[in-house]
Amino acid sequence: NDVCVGGKCQMVGCDGVIESTAARDKCGVCAGDGRSCRIVSATFRRHNLANGYHEVARLSVGSTGINVTEKVASSGYLVVRSGLSKNRYYVNGDWSLSRSGVYPAAGTNIYYHRHSRSPETIWISGPLKEPLVLMVLSQNRNVTVYYRYQVSKVTSTIQTRVMNERYRWRYTTWSNCSRLCAGGEQTRQLVCHDTNTGKDVQRRFCYRPPGSPVLSRPCNVMPCSPMWTVGSWIPEHCPVSCGSGGIRKRDVLCTIQVTQAKSQLVKNRLCDRENKPSTREACNSHPCPMGRWLAGPWKPCSVRCGDGQQTREILCVAMHSRSELPFDACGPVPQPIDTRPCSMPRCPNELACIDSQPSCKTMANRFCKLSFYQRWCCRSCKSSFDSFSSSHTA
Repeated sequence: NDVCVGGKCQMVGCDGVIESTAARDKCGVCAGDGRSCRIVSATFRRHNLANGYHEVARLSVGSTGINVTEKVASSGYLVVRSGLSKNRYYVNGDWSLSRSGVYPAAGTNIYYHRHSRSPETIWISGPLKEPLVLMVLSQNRNVTVYYRYQVSKVTSTIQTRVMNERYRWRYTTWSNCSRLCAGGEQTRQLVCHDTNTGKDVQRRFCYRPPGSPVLSRPCNVMPCSPMWTVGSWIPEHCPVSCGSGGIRKRDVLCTIQVTQAKSQLVKNRLCDRENKPSTREACNSHPCPMGRWLAGPWKPCSVRCGDGQQTREILCVAMHSRSELPFDACGPVPQPIDTRPCSMPRCPNELACIDSQPSCKTMANRFCKLSFYQRWCCRSCKSSFDSFSSSHTA
């Protein structure tokens, strides 16, 4: 702001007076005391941000001293967009990268610096004549951006008043009642409404809701019509397993539901008698079987070593004797299993199964039960096992 007077450089203050010391304060006010604005600062930090444009902050009209800096150099880019049009970009817009330089916008200049090895920076002196939107163009990496600016308290108050006139809270319509009787609930939502467009918008556009919003209310509090209420069957399980003597009983009462947690007993004549549930029922009324299953003892395992099977004999016999009957006489009762797996000691390795003693063939039947003898006389003991298994199976 200096001027040349009579060949000498003279300082000119922000008030236009030569040799004046008046300067603009942090709020951009000439000879101001710095109390006419408030400072806004924050850090935008996101991890694994998806590719594309992401909003960082909105700068209102009148903002000054706007400083935006990446904390560390990244593969992303700082972006400045108009706050009035989503299609007007000033820096790094429409997937096109801007060079470092000065870009006029919103009645001021945007100073943009980009270098491949250092963090990007943006400086906007202001004051802004139109709102701007700070953004990042992410390349699917971590992003950390710090921003700081001043906004006039007077401008902020005017903007708040304008915002409050345009964006207003409104209630949605009440939902249907959750119950037809005995006390239900209706709910509604409190949403931020744009009176200019007639559409609901994000809650951040509206000032905090006044008082305590009423979002629910009782409905259909009248008692329900009389209805039959049934109790549990007594006994829970049928007292007989078959035949005709099984009977279970339960209580059937006429009640009205007063609230969700309270019911009241009323006279039976108030309920629909034609549709009254039964209080008795027959159970397990199928004919009893004539016989019963009789399982014999398990036979020895089918092998002397390794995995085999065990079997046993299953018979259908008379109820009070052991007289054998056809299987059909045992009725619906499931037949016990007659086969199950069994495991014996591990079989010797056949590739190395040899006799190490001349007397193995003659002594095998007497000593093959001993583990050390099985190792000395593997071949003879194996032959003895196989012979025993064959004769036992036959």
